[in-house]
Amino acid sequence: NATIDLDIQTIPENLKNTLQVSYKTSNFDFDLKEQKIYLNEYSEGKASLTIKSNSTENIMPYTFDFDIVKNGVNVYNYQDLLYCTNKSENGEIVVLRKSFESVENAYKQDLSGNYVVENNKLVLKHNNVECFGTYNYKTDRYNFDNEVYRFETTYNDNYINQWNDFAKRNSSSYKTITNKLVVGLHVQKDFYGNGYTINMHNLTYQYETIDGTDIITFRGDELFRGPLPLYTLGDPNNLPLVQALGQDNIGMYVEGNNITVNDVDMKNCDFGNYISNLDTVGTVIDIYGDDIVIKNSRFSSGRNVMRSFSSKNLNVINCALSYSRNFLFVSGANEYIPINGSDVKYFYNMDGSTFTSTIDQYIQANGNSEGDKILSNFVHSNVSAEQREGTKRIILAINDALNNKSLVENKYMGSSNIIDCMFYQSGVCPIAAETLFNGPFLYNASPSYISEKFQSLAASLVPYTPTKISGISYPVEINVSGDTRFYDYKVVNDIDLSGLIDENMTQIANELNIYDGQLSIDNIFQLKPRLVEVCNTNKYNYYDANTGKAMANIPFAYYGGGANLSKIYYDKLDTVDRMQPAINVGFIDKNINLTVNSTGLMGDFRHLMEKTVPVVIGYESFRFNFYLGKGYLFGKAPNKADLIENAKKYKGDI
Repeated sequence: NATIDLDIQTIPENLKNTLQVSYKTSNFDFDLKEQKIYLNEYSEGKASLTIKSNSTENIMPYTFDFDIVKNGVNVYNYQDLLYCTNKSENGEIVVLRKSFESVENAYKQDLSGNYVVENNKLVLKHNNVECFGTYNYKTDRYNFDNEVYRFETTYNDNYINQWNDFAKRNSSSYKTITNKLVVGLHVQKDFYGNGYTINMHNLTYQYETIDGTDIITFRGDELFRGPLPLYTLGDPNNLPLVQALGQDNIGMYVEGNNITVNDVDMKNCDFGNYISNLDTVGTVIDIYGDDIVIKNSRFSSGRNVMRSFSSKNLNVINCALSYSRNFLFVSGANEYIPINGSDVKYFYNMDGSTFTSTIDQYIQANGNSEGDKILSNFVHSNVSAEQREGTKRIILAINDALNNKSLVENKYMGSSNIIDCMFYQSGVCPIAAETLFNGPFLYNASPSYISEKFQSLAASLVPYTPTKISGISYPVEINVSGDTRFYDYKVVNDIDLSGLIDENMTQIANELNIYDGQLSIDNIFQLKPRLVEVCNTNKYNYYDANTGKAMANIPFAYYGGGANLSKIYYDKLDTVDRMQPAINVGFIDKNINLTVNSTGLMGDFRHLMEKTVPVVIGYESFRFNFYLGKGYLFGKAPNKADLIENAKKYKGDI
């Protein structure tokens, strides 16, 4: 049983004596004198209470409509929230009755910025706000380590397992890495937010600034430190050369089937409008299960905001997603088909003739196999004009052998329906369909030249090269429909792709005195320059009259590198006429024509790395849809009033 207190006010106050109940549904009891609603074990469903005045004056009655959640737990404090989520084996139905905020937003501060303490307790700013976390103001520390939920990643962790085996064999020099993720709230049953906020800032963003500077540094006890690695070229614990990233830590992890999350304002940190602050704060909401409904809610401020992998029939309805380092919504599959090295495939000679070989025989990373020799030569030297067509044909044949699309075509492992949602300020794109990277280097460390060259410079650069990391991802389907809006204009040349692939090559190259230029992810991962070229060639830019800058709105992205047969449908989008068909953005032609200078210890280090990255991630094109329409929604932002109005259509609250 549960009791809910009402606070009925009248103006003038003496009208309170004239109040009476004119209508009440039968699924609860109400005491007008005590102003209390009483629920029992049979109470559930839609409920309504109408109160009127028996005064002779013309006073309109007031109707109070609400939902009664059977077996729901009213959550008033942080410990109750943990009881219903992380500390519950099967989860409890959550009904929020307060907001849970960061320490800074929850507690009062004096003019000097010190927290106000009364009776050895911090003073809350408002009676409807609690702190997310157990905070000790005397030590300025939290108890998150004992409160979070942890689980092993559901994504590909082949690299992590292989690295850890290597590190254990060489424990005097190398350390293992975890394959576990940290979760702020583990949700396994329905979650009713009642419009309240959950702000996990102090869990995800426990940073400090170096004295006298604005430089942010880890304070030492952070649990959120960025995504797990999918693959690392180098030592993952010590300035790796390049790192492809896997699943991230999570604010709210929704796990199970037939779960509804309704009317919550969820964010991972306070500083989401500064994209550079979102590198390590994790995913806001990660969904793993079938027939889940997320509606009438706002999610913001994460590396990715919403993630759904291998979940079928996810329905995201009337939600606003904003402020992501990478994507606002990303979907893909955990399942994939490993490459079968015994498969016999067609490969090419330089003259265009074909022959058959098993994959393993053709590209063994031993310096002697035909494929390894061709790839090694391609990476470290120039391709003559006469050899370019033949080299391109050979590389694409290797790529096709590793990415046998027929094995996964039309075999969807996940589906999402995005209906009447709003997307605002992504770092890359609002919606993405992800796939595994799948280049020959991930399969069997070919071309061997890469490892050999870095070993010759410093053995610690690439102490271990794992194999058979990747494979062919199963596709997913994403349906985008209705009044879904994309408030996501950006200068394409300002897009920061380092959130997709991490690198430390400028620092390493300078320390080894092998390159004196400035390297960045855009130098070696040529996605953004190609994207800029596509925008300019096809005139997809919208020019901001105030700044004169060329802007673009790119709602959908399909990961490339490995095979990506996922589908994003938008034929039922209200503004379907503004959407352009997907454009392919690839690297093979640029790579083949790239001139590598022979000067210096490693030749042209930048161009060497530029050739290396596609050999690692694969040569399948990335794809993008552009949103046109003379600046439609440019300079505007989502309006909460629109969410409130739409919530009526979906019979929800916000």
